[in-house]
Amino acid sequence: ENLEELGKLIERKMLPRIEAWGIENDLYALLRARMVKIGDYLGFVSRHCIDSEYPLSASIARHLLGLYVTFYFEKDMAERIREIGINFYNTLMEKIGLEKKSDESMTTTLLRSDAVAGLAIMGGSERVDNKLKNIFNDKLSGRAVDQNLSNAAYIYAAWNGNRDTFGKLTALFKEEKMPDEQRRLLGSLGYFRDAGLIEKALEFSISNSVRMQDSFVINARAAANPFAAELL
Repeated sequence: ENLEELGKLIERKMLPRIEAWGIENDLYALLRARMVKIGDYLGFVSRHCIDSEYPLSASIARHLLGLYVTFYFEKDMAERIREIGINFYNTLMEKIGLEKKSDESMTTTLLRSDAVAGLAIMGGSERVDNKLKNIFNDKLSGRAVDQNLSNAAYIYAAWNGNRDTFGKLTALFKEEKMPDEQRRLLGSLGYFRDAGLIEKALEFSISNSVRMQDSFVINARAAANPFAAELL
């Protein structure tokens, strides 16, 4: 009952933003500790937090994606999370837009990246799919890309890709000069849905092509990939 009252205050935007974020984050922590049921958390988010503001929106964006990949092979639960996630991400994208504006805040830029990354894995937006495909093709063609969305584009390519995609991503990694962009490309190799390609990615992480200080990147991303569970 108290939680519902707090949820209504969040929905009506009657709480300070940091307090709204704290309530959701605490509820998620209780979920992780198995002190509340996942249905309670999802119900709270779907009823009260779909149209939320930063930092609550950033927190939910990451939590929903984390839950989706965790329950990926539990069909009914995964589909429920996906429905809520797509609604949340698309609502957020309607507010901030897909294209970066010259005068937007850094938090807006980061929120867009989070929302697009969620849609890259869950699907649910043809417009986002096309944007990410274009970014990846531009990168392959040697054209400049928006680095705030490039990470999502590489993840999208891997999640929907095959052996040919693996070759393209590793080639881009070897050609890339910027360390941050190298790590984005490297991390994307942990997102394939083919166990054989994930195993190749893990082998690549300890090859001479990858600096020692970056060798953890693929493993860290693969740890969140349900298709890598038997390899780690």
